[in-house]
Amino acid sequence: MSLFFHIPFPEDLPDELWAEKVAQLKWLAEKGLLGIKSVL
Repeated sequence: MSLFFHIPFPEDLPDELWAEKVAQLKWLAEKGLLGIKSVL
């Protein structure tokens, strides 16, 4: 997550924001924008 969103300490994010960022990463991965097939 920190690699794609440049968040230095993602483990310090509140749970709601963490879940939102994970959902964004999943969406980006599904669209093929990350260069990987699946994040989780």
